[in-house]
Amino acid sequence: MTNLGEFAWRSYGYSNVLVPISSNYSAKQGVWSYSVSNYSQLSIGKRTIAISSVPTIKVQPYITGTTYTSDNISSALTIMKNIYSTNGVILDVLETITLSESKYSQVSYDFTNSVTSEMASKGLADRVNLFFISDYTDASYLGNSAGIPGSQGLAGSHNGVLISLKAHKNGDGSLKDQLLGETAGHEMGHFLGLFHPSESNGILFDPITDTPQCPSSKNTNNDSNLTAEECGQEYGADNLMFWDAWDNGNQDNLTAGQVYVLKRALIAK
Repeated sequence: MTNLGEFAWRSYGYSNVLVPISSNYSAKQGVWSYSVSNYSQLSIGKRTIAISSVPTIKVQPYITGTTYTSDNISSALTIMKNIYSTNGVILDVLETITLSESKYSQVSYDFTNSVTSEMASKGLADRVNLFFISDYTDASYLGNSAGIPGSQGLAGSHNGVLISLKAHKNGDGSLKDQLLGETAGHEMGHFLGLFHPSESNGILFDPITDTPQCPSSKNTNNDSNLTAEECGQEYGADNLMFWDAWDNGNQDNLTAGQVYVLKRALIAK
């Protein structure tokens, strides 16, 4: 079994490492080395304020396109806020900002894409920026984060997450509020440094000791992808950070170990 997060998270054009990534990984005095190649910017962020027992994280929602308005996502934002509150984290959700430019309606999932980068760069550094887009141009995701973690405390191309509204649409055009709230909360969790407790193969797991692991043996149909239905609550399907959406229940649980990481996010107050 392999733990995720024991190395720097990386994608094309971006890499990040977070300390601590669990209560088992603390910053130790000494010389740290970090090797990169072909980079244009290298930054280090450090918490200088005390860790709160009940942290507050500022959240800025944006919405693009003309199909939906800020009123259409308000219920989902409330669900997201309640999920975090129930687990001991306060979200200060600000008033939704509408981005009226048509170029932001459908964007690439890739945060190095010029339009996606331009949009993400609108977000301020001291908050999680949630961009509710009409749809992706090149993916069929529910949502995706700029990184694990994203560039907390640093404005720029990787300062936010994307959530597709089309992917959360009911047959009548209304939005699946519960799923939309869970997706927004899930992608925000990635932005703040949380991995999936179990990856879809049942071999890779997060580094947090109290998150339930769903092993590959639960893959009863042998299709190489563990579903929430196969894992169930016993193996973590109800966790906000489970990799797959769960049709049979809500994904609104965070463990004490996951909250430990959230409390230490650079932008948590």
